[in-house]
Amino acid sequence: VGLSEATLYNYRVCSRDTVGNQGCSANATFSTTDDTPPVISGVTVSAITGSGATFNWTTNENATSVVEYGLLAGPPYGFTNTNPVMVTSHSVSIVGLSSNTLYNYRVRSADASGNESFTVNATFTTLDAVPPVISQLQVVAITTTSATVTWVTNENADSRVDYGLTQAYGLSQSVAAFVTSHSIVLSGLTPTQEYNFRVTTKDVATNA
Repeated sequence: VGLSEATLYNYRVCSRDTVGNQGCSANATFSTTDDTPPVISGVTVSAITGSGATFNWTTNENATSVVEYGLLAGPPYGFTNTNPVMVTSHSVSIVGLSSNTLYNYRVRSADASGNESFTVNATFTTLDAVPPVISQLQVVAITTTSATVTWVTNENADSRVDYGLTQAYGLSQSVAAFVTSHSIVLSGLTPTQEYNFRVTTKDVATNA
């Protein structure tokens, strides 16, 4: 007892007979087992996009890199990304995530002796990468010098109308407020003139 873990020891055995003659074996060695799991520290989530993220952490000894993640707050998470290479500086990237979604995760590391440690559950949210959906576009209240363009979006977004005599437009009107029901009045128009126009809209994540 009292030996250190994961340590190489040298030894020999000796025996003495009844008259005091002693014989000893040649030197030999043995190694104690490693029973201590790696210590995980410095866990961060970076490079978060609408469909992916990168996980980084360190361990105090060479170990594998595993990220468990999913919509459930704890195992089984549903998805796992594993790098079996033994390192102390860990980086695992995952892709194929859903936009604007809260994910649960934990990281795990196992050393060469199979001792494994893992973190408590944590969360991150992917970015909103989906642009607003425009519908119900119409032009109403048309007069000789003005017209009102209206539309709706499936999420709060700003409002912009580009318009002009050609598809190069050249004129625009915008409203910075984030709404789902949009209305912009175009004034100063030329009577009996045909106008080209388009509407654009950006959500709070600047998806347009």
